[in-house]
Amino acid sequence: MVRAHRVALLPLGLLVAFSLTFLLLASCVQPNKQLWYGTWTSEKGPYQKSVHAPDGMVQDFSLLSDTTPVQRLKMQIVRCWSDSEGNTWFNNEGTVLEGPHKNSIPKFQTLEKISKSGSVLEVMARGVVEFNPKNFPTKIDPTDPYFYLSFTRLQK
Repeated sequence: MVRAHRVALLPLGLLVAFSLTFLLLASCVQPNKQLWYGTWTSEKGPYQKSVHAPDGMVQDFSLLSDTTPVQRLKMQIVRCWSDSEGNTWFNNEGTVLEGPHKNSIPKFQTLEKISKSGSVLEVMARGVVEFNPKNFPTKIDPTDPYFYLSFTRLQK
């Protein structure tokens, strides 16, 4: 009887061990959406400062010292994932609420990459008529002078 009891517990023990391992691995690979929020700065491009709030509001400023944004956007994280190198990637959809592109490119979709260290944000943007999963940029191209932006996290 004892022998049968041990045999019955063995599969249950393996099931528990596999379940715990799966939970631990799943928690390790979950991307951190919080990395996207904060203040980002850039020496190149049309905006020296971009502030990303948890409610999806983005305010872009021409100069670091500016207190009035030149552009306001409403962004939504559609997808977030991590790659094998530890970078965090985002597909975002955005709408221009105020600013120079409100009438010309009011909707856009982005591919964004935040470095493993959390200090560099690279963005590829594409203006769209309607949001569609097929319209997201598929790669980051730093040589693209029109649709690529690069920022570093502002350290307080």
